Amino acid sequence: MITRYLARVAVASAAAVGLALTALTAPVSAAIGDEDDVLITGTDVDFGSIVVNPGPLAMGIWQPGGFGQLRWDFNGADVTPHLSGYLWTEHLLGTCAKMRIQYYALDANGAYVHLATRGSPEHCPTTNTIEWTEIDMAPFSDPDIVRVVVSTTVKDANGRFAIWGSQGLNLN
Repeated sequence: MITRYLARVAVASAAAVGLALTALTAPVSAAIGDEDDVLITGTDVDFGSIVVNPGPLAMGIWQPGGFGQLRWDFNGADVTPHLSGYLWTEHLLGTCAKMRIQYYALDANGAYVHLATRGSPEHCPTTNTIEWTEIDMAPFSDPDIVRVVVSTTVKDANGRFAIWGSQGLNLN
């Protein structure tokens, strides 16, 4: 009886050691460091969740009732901000909208330095009624990213995308 008990303890101990060694030798993979809520509301273009805000809707205004997300992913030394949510458009027939992310680092004096700007694919509404486009973008990585500015943009008459609303987010 004691022999069987000791044998079970030995097997359990060996399994625990094997599990610990596996964890120690496993390759480093991506990790999530921080998540921030993103909600940008404006005129005719918004960003957030797919849920409708009932307050403005009572007055005929479509706006997100919840947040989109900006997740700060880490893969080795690189930081990759990952934006997900929904771009809302209304009354934009004949033009296009998209999301934009500007990426910043800090210089030696603590000032923000622009690293890059990336945009989502364009959404060109097919009607003047409310439309939702799912956004899932993580187009840029850099070890020095500490801040992003997320913006909704709409194409102007000259074919350039103008910012309609923005939210700045810092890596915590």
